[in-house]
Amino acid sequence: MQLSLLAFAAVVVTGAAAQGCANAGQQGCTWEGTAPWCGADDLPIGTKKNGLTLVTNTKGETTRNDLLNNGVISPSCANDYGNGCTRGHKNLWCKYAPESTIRY
Repeated sequence: MQLSLLAFAAVVVTGAAAQGCANAGQQGCTWEGTAPWCGADDLPIGTKKNGLTLVTNTKGETTRNDLLNNGVISPSCANDYGNGCTRGHKNLWCKYAPESTIRY
C-alpha cells in the first residue's frame, strides 16, 4: 500500500511540474538549466523558439532572489527555480500569445 501511494504522489508531482509556473500573465513557464552546472543556452532575452519566449535569465551576478525582489519573476516561478547554479545560468521560457491576441 505504501509503495502504490508513493508512486501516485510521484505522478501527481511530476504532472504539476510539467505545467510550469505562471509569470506576468504568461502560463507554462519553465526554467532551462539544472543545478549545479546549469548550462542553459546563451541567447538574448526575447528569443522565441518552439512556441516559447525567453523572458529572463540568471546570467552574471543575477540571482533568483534578485529577479523576484525586482518584480521580474513571480513567486510561483521563484519556487520552481530549484537550486542555484555553481557554473552557468538558467533561462526562464514562457509560452507566448501571438501579437494579435495580446491585450494591454
